[in-house]
Amino acid sequence: MSIPSRGFTIVEAVAALLLLGVGVIATAGGAHDLSVYSVAVSGFAILAMPALSPLGDRVPKRRLVFLSLCGFAAGAAGVATLAALHWYRLGALVALGALPVLAMATLLPVLSSFSTELVAPGQLARALGLQKSAQ
Repeated sequence: MSIPSRGFTIVEAVAALLLLGVGVIATAGGAHDLSVYSVAVSGFAILAMPALSPLGDRVPKRRLVFLSLCGFAAGAAGVATLAALHWYRLGALVALGALPVLAMATLLPVLSSFSTELVAPGQLARALGLQKSAQ
């Protein structure tokens, strides 16, 4: 039995705290607020991905991964704080829901370019094929 890496458990904890926000919206705000939250965060994701994807080529990858993890953690901590204080404001939850969207839009281009940098040029075609089949 293997022990999961520390980074994986942090990502799991962040995801659980973000799901807490959706639970708070569903119970305190109802179906209308949940749909407003979902549409707002989804629309933000549609805009953020093409806007932030060029950062993967212009900013060092290590910095982008760090900033992405900070964005995930800040969003989760904010939602957890609002839930602990029993303070429900849809606008604040939408803003906090936008932080992980920004983090993911920053992180995905970095993750997709790792295989091209880690694999020898002779093995690149095979690595890209394996990456595509895993997705």
